[in-house]
Amino acid sequence: MIKPIYYFSIGSILYTLLNIYLTYININWDLVNIPIIITYFLFYTICTLSVSEVLLSHLLIPFNKKTTDLTVFNENPSVIINYNLKAYTSTEIDLCFSNMYNAYINNIFCNTVAVLISVTSDQHLREYELLLMQNYRNQIYNYLLIEGEKYLKNPNNTPTWKHYIFSKTDLETFCKNKASNFILVYRDTNILKKCGQYQDLITLSEGYVRAYTYIDTSIYYNICRRPDKYLSFIDINDYNKIYNKEYKYTLVLDADTIVPENFISNVVNIAESNPEYTIYQPNIELTNINTIFQHIQKIWLQRSNISYAAVSRFFNHSSFFGKGLINNKKYLEQCIGTPENLIEFVPSNALSHDTFESICMPVMFIPNHSLFEEPPRTYLSWNFRELRWNMGEIIVFYHLFPKLFYKKFHYKRQTFKLSFKTLFFGLSAFRIMIMWPFLLIFIILNSFIPYYNFYLSYGYILITSILIPNIISFYFYKKKSLTFIFTSFIHALPEPLIGTTRLILSLHKVFTENIIWLPSNAIEQNILNKGIIISSIYYFGPYSVIAIILFILYYHINILLSLFLISIVLLPLYNIITNYRLISKFRIGLRKIKVIKE
Repeated sequence: MIKPIYYFSIGSILYTLLNIYLTYININWDLVNIPIIITYFLFYTICTLSVSEVLLSHLLIPFNKKTTDLTVFNENPSVIINYNLKAYTSTEIDLCFSNMYNAYINNIFCNTVAVLISVTSDQHLREYELLLMQNYRNQIYNYLLIEGEKYLKNPNNTPTWKHYIFSKTDLETFCKNKASNFILVYRDTNILKKCGQYQDLITLSEGYVRAYTYIDTSIYYNICRRPDKYLSFIDINDYNKIYNKEYKYTLVLDADTIVPENFISNVVNIAESNPEYTIYQPNIELTNINTIFQHIQKIWLQRSNISYAAVSRFFNHSSFFGKGLINNKKYLEQCIGTPENLIEFVPSNALSHDTFESICMPVMFIPNHSLFEEPPRTYLSWNFRELRWNMGEIIVFYHLFPKLFYKKFHYKRQTFKLSFKTLFFGLSAFRIMIMWPFLLIFIILNSFIPYYNFYLSYGYILITSILIPNIISFYFYKKKSLTFIFTSFIHALPEPLIGTTRLILSLHKVFTENIIWLPSNAIEQNILNKGIIISSIYYFGPYSVIAIILFILYYHINILLSLFLISIVLLPLYNIITNYRLISKFRIGLRKIKVIKE
């Protein structure tokens, strides 16, 4: 079988050379400006090399038929269900506790414990978290008691956990134990944020009583912590539930992540059958779809997961998306280290910690089991999320290639060794991010090129990067193909300008160290407070005004430039329209009218 490095490198070169040749014969060389045409082909080559990845990835889909052999384990490996929270409102706390309760109660078996690590700073919100923890413990006890009593009366066709109950006394002991396994922990430092939270949890589980990572000021300077800043437990019994218990796995989750029933046992089964990996990355799907934009995102993700599954199978590796199952002992050995042999692979200023984790550890993609999360409500909130991610990817790129930057950040212990696999997955998001300014310049340069036939030059790109990939995807996923193509065009057209703006802002924030990490809920609330119409005009209005002027002056040059400018003009309207709820003949909600009797 061909190696990925040859498939993607040689394939991209052949794809690009053919495209350059077709463009070359379509240009009237008697009318060209030499400096412009040289610059044009430079940017055209870079853009085509990037686009080639779309076709090459989709060509792998028909060959993604290998099945994974599974062995059913006899004993249940111990698992920590780890939710992570920094709350600004009580609504966020309600959502997180509700998700953690459902994840725990729907996946409960002999060796599970649910641990919420909170870094909430507001004292009133902390008190609310404590109240909810006790309420949910009572709820867990009552639920298990009722279900267990039903089982004792009729022990047929029941979930696995009830087989540990043989009497009324066993039931009460079981219920108390399981209720007490629902734990709230506070972390006293923000170093590494979410990544640091579950790293501390893993080290405590492995028997370490105090923090020993990221405390070296000679390496981490102002982004380090004191050794006494670790995990704070409300009750010593909670501490004893974790300390030195050597849990085999940790399922890392965000506050808004929804875990389906029996998910953990299924994914642990896969992990036990594939012990060569350290992280097991489930498929991510979107839920709680309300707005048109959220529905569009769901379609995009479902389609992109098809090609991603094929690529990850081809490489026998995957990116880590920050939500997945971790083998604790291997993670400690490969990413954290011990006090005697520190590794600290993730830099202390990392925002995209999951990218570094997928660089240093083998990650397995699991396409048949999904975790669920809620997507951004609008294009504007999606844009803010991308801005945060862009900052994280710039930091990744800096640490991988520090010699390319004039300003020197340290904040890391490791010197990263690069391979084709490392670059492919570690820089996958960065490649998309950096393409937008190249594409913007290309669109501008394209206006100065004398083609014989303008449409002929782009027929090759349209066929190979859109038509063929969609035919392949349609064969394997026949739902909403036209919707996917149409909305992808609408979404992608303004991105050369908007994406370039995000990149410039991200670079400025990273290198001035002016990074403020707002959670998604806070962003959504800010937009809601300002109002969708005012927010759309405030953030996208200036782009539209400039695009209107440019369109009036240059609309006649070529259709690509015209479509690009029109898409920017319509940005505020696009953001407003896609914010509304999706209404179709399949999704019409009729409000019931209550009849009041006098």
